[in-house]
Amino acid sequence: MASSTHSDPAHALSILQQLRDMQKEQDEEAEKLGSFFSVSAGAERDREQERRLALLWSAKSALYKSAVQIQGETQPLRNSKSHGHRLGTILKEKIFEALDRRKKPVARLLKLSCDRRADYLQHHARDQLSRPENQAISYDEFKKL
Repeated sequence: MASSTHSDPAHALSILQQLRDMQKEQDEEAEKLGSFFSVSAGAERDREQERRLALLWSAKSALYKSAVQIQGETQPLRNSKSHGHRLGTILKEKIFEALDRRKKPVARLLKLSCDRRADYLQHHARDQLSRPENQAISYDEFKKL
């Protein structure tokens, strides 16, 4: 009777060893990434820090999405300056109207992101709070980035 390779004990042990090796590699990578991706036995996770980081990440992601949208809307203006293509008055007005419509929501996201960053730094990295890159920025400064 021919035995299937899937029921072979040597094959099963080989797969088990591969899984152990992959788990070991994954644990080593998690250790390199830092404490948020690995928890040592007996170590307590700081749930409040993780919550604040998640809130900060969410705000930054929304802000990044807005930045990409602003860049997309202003692209024709930048192209007209760099390539010498002329934009008509109507198209320029439409671009500036779109930017004005986006200003309040983006300013709100910017404030939320700055507030969450300040909250996180105040509770978990006080020494970094006074750094220039961690100061709040205005909408106009954000647009220039």
